[in-house]
Amino acid sequence: MIFSMAWKNMLRYKRRSVITAAAIAAGILFSIFTDGLLAGLDQESSVNMMEYETSGAKIYAGGYFEKRKTFPVNFLISRSQQAVFEKWMNRTFASVKYTLRYSAVCELVFSNTDGLTGSLNGLLYGIDPESDRFVFDTSRCVESGSWFSGTTEGTSVVLGSGIAHDLGVVVGDYITVQCKGRGGFIQTMDVPVTGIVRTGNPVVNSTAVYMDLNYLNDMLELGGAVTEVCLNLGTVAQQPASFARFDKAFAESAQTGLSVYSWQELAQDVVALQNTKSSISGIMIFFMFVISAVGVSNTILMSIMERKNEIGMLKALGYSSGYVKVLFMTEGFFIGVLGCIIGVFVSIPVTWFMVNYGIDFSGMMGDIDIGYRVSLVMHSCWHIIGFLFIPAGALCIASFSALIPAHGLLKKEIADIFRN
Repeated sequence: MIFSMAWKNMLRYKRRSVITAAAIAAGILFSIFTDGLLAGLDQESSVNMMEYETSGAKIYAGGYFEKRKTFPVNFLISRSQQAVFEKWMNRTFASVKYTLRYSAVCELVFSNTDGLTGSLNGLLYGIDPESDRFVFDTSRCVESGSWFSGTTEGTSVVLGSGIAHDLGVVVGDYITVQCKGRGGFIQTMDVPVTGIVRTGNPVVNSTAVYMDLNYLNDMLELGGAVTEVCLNLGTVAQQPASFARFDKAFAESAQTGLSVYSWQELAQDVVALQNTKSSISGIMIFFMFVISAVGVSNTILMSIMERKNEIGMLKALGYSSGYVKVLFMTEGFFIGVLGCIIGVFVSIPVTWFMVNYGIDFSGMMGDIDIGYRVSLVMHSCWHIIGFLFIPAGALCIASFSALIPAHGLLKKEIADIFRN
């Protein structure tokens, strides 16, 4: 009988029920949109860190990791260490792709035909073009020119789109690259720009300078040494389990002087930002639920005050206060179900649009770095947990928000209810 009465009451006050359900639906839509967008930022940032910057894991020589932010050139992986590692990989992890890199801070100098000169600091990466494409996706992001192809492969440079724009260079221009070689001596190289890349990682776009590793080996007198070995350990979802297996086997191999680090350790600042975001998003959704609860409670309060004679009649007929409370809670539940259905169904096409197209803020904000390794085309993801828990929370709010106003009125005597 409670369900029947609650359903009839909801239909009897159609306008109020529709307004309340619409408010609940709007809250659900906003919450799912925000939750999906923040989850999408997390996911895209992690992917862009692995695909363009850190790979799944890196192996360093002893002492390098602690000073990695200064890009030291005196902690290198020698040829002999590389040979031991290669034999071990072929024997133990033959399916895992890896590549060698030399990383260093550099200064870029460019003079145009008008006599204007500019310089910028960047991060120089000496790469093996053949193996690098199996670990990083940078070679697939060429905006103009080419990725180390043609007769100038050994002596060319490929720039990130941001640093190329800041320097004002285009494909075909020559720039001067200055950096430290082995032992700390300064080397200067005049090389042509043969390619410009635009990745989904704004830090790479604004700082990366790529050159052929063999060319740098000769110019910087590296003797075949490199700063790091970068590993492809699968997707972001696969990486934790893959790294755990690799780390255990690598520790048991006892390769002297080398240590392996996951991308989470290499990108501690970004991971900390993501963890902070998770806390902030939880707080945002909580306060949004509080606001929704106040709105729904206020609407139901108006409904209860307009129907106080009805409540007095129910009490006069012998219905208990608990029965009346459950009646209003059930009515709120039905309204909540209606609002949840509308909210979820509207959220599905909105989320689909955000996943596939997103919102482009690049025209407004340029290549600004917001901390995340994401482009300024903001995308969401299908965060199923949000689709489940947000409507469930809204349903609980709609059901229990009737308790407070109903409890206050039900404390009065029947005569006082009719008299007022």
